[in-house]
Amino acid sequence: MFASTIEARKLLKLAFNASGANLPGNTYTDKTTENDPTRRSVVFPVHPDDADEVIHQARDFFQKAGFTKSVPKLYTTFSLYTHRTYVRVIAYKG
Repeated sequence: MFASTIEARKLLKLAFNASGANLPGNTYTDKTTENDPTRRSVVFPVHPDDADEVIHQARDFFQKAGFTKSVPKLYTTFSLYTHRTYVRVIAYKG
C-alpha cells in the first residue's frame, strides 16, 4: 500500500526526529507523471552526515505503518558548487 502525502510527511518528520537530525525548513512535493494526476514525490532535504540514519529510520517507520510500496530512498545531486542530498518517497495525494 502507498502512503498519502500527508502520511508520508508525518513519517518523514518522525524519522528526522528519531535520528536526531535537523528537520529541513523547505520540503516539497512534485507530480511524478502526467498519466496519474494523484501520484506525488515527497522530498525532504537532509544533511549528508545525517542521511544514513534518517533513511534507516524512515524505512522502518514506513514498513511498520504498512506502506510497503512507499519506500523512502536517498538521492544526491552534484553541481560545481553544491552537493545536495534528499530523502524522496512516492505517495498519493490525499
